[in-house]
Amino acid sequence: MKEFSVIIVSYNTCKITLQCIESIYNTCQDEQFEIIVVDNASKDDSLIQIQKNYPKVIIVQNEANLGYAAAVNRGIKLANSDFFIVSNSDIIFLPNSIQLLINYLKENPGSAIVGPQQLFPNRKLQRSYNDFHGIKRSLKELFFINAIEPICDSIKKTMNCNFKEKEVEYLDGGVNAIRRTALETINGYDENFFFYSEEADLCYRFKKEGWKVVFLPQSELIHLRGASSSNEPNKESKEGKTDGIIALADSKIRFCKKHHSKGYLPFYIALQTIYNFSFELYWKAFSIIFWKKDFSNRLFYFKNTKKIFYTRFKEKEWKKINTI
Repeated sequence: MKEFSVIIVSYNTCKITLQCIESIYNTCQDEQFEIIVVDNASKDDSLIQIQKNYPKVIIVQNEANLGYAAAVNRGIKLANSDFFIVSNSDIIFLPNSIQLLINYLKENPGSAIVGPQQLFPNRKLQRSYNDFHGIKRSLKELFFINAIEPICDSIKKTMNCNFKEKEVEYLDGGVNAIRRTALETINGYDENFFFYSEEADLCYRFKKEGWKVVFLPQSELIHLRGASSSNEPNKESKEGKTDGIIALADSKIRFCKKHHSKGYLPFYIALQTIYNFSFELYWKAFSIIFWKKDFSNRLFYFKNTKKIFYTRFKEKEWKKINTI
């Protein structure tokens, strides 16, 4: 049995998947771990290149794109360890980043999942945890309260203050370390979450069973934010971006429908409509004030997210979203 298993989900990301694997071999001892790459029917030469460059890597080849949660579950079935590192393909592991996560789980048996501090390539902090989707988070976002904590974390890092681990509501799904026994108590990932919000659902169910969800800032790694999904066909086209926005919005609705009462959902969707409309106006104003800067992507996101939530609210389309 290995000390831990690294499960990487790949979809048309040959170059960055190879980079991710290389970073694991560069930062961990070979006998400690196994790497399982679950490929969601990539159309590039990912599998050929992985087999050629890293013959020890275990490959699971799906015949279709099953989604992130289903891919992870397939990888876990093959894993030969008590601890999993579940990772996107756009992660670059830094020295000791994995070992700190694994050691924390070993030393804290009440913790089900622990996540690192994710960094941009320029080493600036990324948001690595958040509140669950819901009315509380929507209100915090609407009034900019949700932005305060990351700013404080950045200031502390600049001032070389020591961060301490802390319990959080849920961890960003880019990469996390998970205890096998904890995952078995909740029957793995919910495969109804095709892409987005599967990590929020996972952490919610862990907490419901009495497990701890922990952010460990001492462990740092680089997340090439969005690179693991940007290579999908037409992802950069207008239609591709819209599809991604729809998937994200519907995953949030699915989460709230699964974990809250029927009366809760219309209020959440209405609040999300207001929030996204407000931020659409906010970025329009910024575009006028700072006319040399391009805010088109942000405007596109909030404008279309507003439309989606408004349509879901007006037509009561949330009733069609499956949570079983």
